Amino acid sequence: MGIVKCVVPGCEDRRSPRHRFPVFDQELYEEWLKRVGNVELLNLDPKYVGSNKRICSVHFSSHCRVPNSTKLKNRSLPTLQLPEFKEKPTEDNSILKYPCKTQTILRTERNRSGESKRIAEDAKPILDHSIDRSQSIDQVFPELNLIDPIASGLTDTKTIPDAGPFENTSATGDEGVIKMEPQDQIFTLIHSFD
Repeated sequence: MGIVKCVVPGCEDRRSPRHRFPVFDQELYEEWLKRVGNVELLNLDPKYVGSNKRICSVHFSSHCRVPNSTKLKNRSLPTLQLPEFKEKPTEDNSILKYPCKTQTILRTERNRSGESKRIAEDAKPILDHSIDRSQSIDQVFPELNLIDPIASGLTDTKTIPDAGPFENTSATGDEGVIKMEPQDQIFTLIHSFD
């Protein structure tokens, strides 16, 4: 059996590695289809395309490649020698960014008369496109005040400080089950914005 033909119209490459279509990421899959410009693929089932159709490495810039490998980085986009994409390859147009997600926190507050009121607050975006991938998590989120448990000597559970908004309200010694009740009701909803 020979090498699978590249689906990019006019591509005659028979030597370079091939890449499967990313059928498990709809946004990325649709962008690949658009850039490849092969109208025959539009009428095919994505599962069939993922199993039987390939695009060769010739169509991916160095921004897309894992160093010293034939593999592509996550969410790589074809950028070279394409009928439907003529821009000069850059990091920004070679890797599809993840959608920005924000977090909404719903909390219940009780006023002096005991009535409850739900309050919705938008929190900081979960994923910020401006994050430099070379940064460590404590550089990206300094407000978390991350503690290294080994460096700080917190390896023994007896020395770990109070865990926060939960209190131990009951325990059954035989089963080792501890029931925790939140002091405040906090619900986190995550939703994407287009």
